[in-house]
Amino acid sequence: WLLALQLALPLLAQQQQGGCKILAFLHLPKCAGTSIRNYFERRGWHMPHYCSTLKRITSQWTRRRDPDRFSLYAGHPRWFIEVHCLPHLPAFVEALPSMRSHAAINNCSFSAATILREPAGMAASDFDYFSDQRIRQNLTRGEWFRAHREMLLLGSNTHLRMDLDSKIAAVLNAARRGDYGATIQHSGGGVALARLETARRALESAESAVHAVAQRKDERGKSADVECLIRARQHADRVHGDWLGLLMSLGVLPCELVASRTHSLLGELNVVGTTERMRESLALMIQSVGLGHEAQLKVPRTNLRRPRGPQAPDTDELLQARSQYFSCSHAVYAQYAAHLQARLNVSHADHGSRHARGL
Repeated sequence: WLLALQLALPLLAQQQQGGCKILAFLHLPKCAGTSIRNYFERRGWHMPHYCSTLKRITSQWTRRRDPDRFSLYAGHPRWFIEVHCLPHLPAFVEALPSMRSHAAINNCSFSAATILREPAGMAASDFDYFSDQRIRQNLTRGEWFRAHREMLLLGSNTHLRMDLDSKIAAVLNAARRGDYGATIQHSGGGVALARLETARRALESAESAVHAVAQRKDERGKSADVECLIRARQHADRVHGDWLGLLMSLGVLPCELVASRTHSLLGELNVVGTTERMRESLALMIQSVGLGHEAQLKVPRTNLRRPRGPQAPDTDELLQARSQYFSCSHAVYAQYAAHLQARLNVSHADHGSRHARGL
């Protein structure tokens, strides 16, 4: 019993003094987040959250209304905080400073991470996985791609997600009023302006049709024609996608503007991995909370499954979608894939140097 007590003392001291490990994980749709969660769950990490926001979680921890669930001293030295139901990158990043501060006060290691996926494959997997949703019925993949351009950057509901950045919102709100700024003068002049106006009027008409159908009620006050409403919404989504694509192709909404916001947000995370390098990405997450020895020894390949859905973005359909609907998203993804590779190269070189020195 004395030996058992000696072995238990370090863990007891860690729980009394803090010293816990916290990994906040932004689970983006169809980016293999379930595989990441399963890995940590099998290893006994505490997982009290799933459908919550990081801001709400931090507030709960600070108030400690439920100490057994939220206190860092509740006997859980390792925490996996997953944000999935509302995977809104700006809100996640906004809450990081208070979460980091709370962790530091309690002498806990803290890291924030996410996993990205090649955008065309991500959109295809999203469409296939939720194909039974009524809004997606009778649609082809191509129609879905067309309606949800740049999904990695703007989210799957682009017509609802323009709060990502005030500059982006200002450009889009101006474009809806027919104000395209000076950029249009360098993008074809009158011809380009005519195309934009045609697209803008088509969008107004499509959205008005959705509103008109939604207002139709039967004698019980319910929607009189759900199928008609779904078709109107599908059409409006396609028209919105075409309008958004035209704005980007003519430089009214440049890729650089959309991508810069994503870069600044992802830059606040400790680890940005990719589904194509899942094992290595997971090892970096483990290292980032101070468990480097486990990253080297306990990340077997068999513990990680590839995400469901299309894996290789080299089919004709996905290659076309990448260039036509996800070119800006793919450029951002390629940059982070390159950053990840560079980080892995440094990590491997450092590990080899330590091994050579016998450390």
